[in-house]
Amino acid sequence: MFFFLAGSRDYKDRLGYVATTCPECGMRGLFTVEQERKKFTLYLVPTFEYSKKQYMSCPYCLEDFEVAEEIKDELASRLISQEQLTRAIRNGKLDKLLARPKPRRKKT
Repeated sequence: MFFFLAGSRDYKDRLGYVATTCPECGMRGLFTVEQERKKFTLYLVPTFEYSKKQYMSCPYCLEDFEVAEEIKDELASRLISQEQLTRAIRNGKLDKLLARPKPRRKKT
């Protein structure tokens, strides 16, 4: 008798946090950014990844938004880690993180 064991497994990784405005409820807050990876498993050993998506979660309306490929690099440059967030809270600088960025002037 022979058993063939195959399937898939989901992995979630927290990438960090980003201050932005929710497109659903309009509130500004710190969004959690996570990456979900799916791997094909053969005999309980993950063999290859077949899907990778990033999501942002609104802390107010709890809506999840998939991150578009076009903005992943820009979003990655704005991410802050758990340690940076903790430091900002301890130093009373959370309001500064949540402040809307000032528009950049174009150089002419």
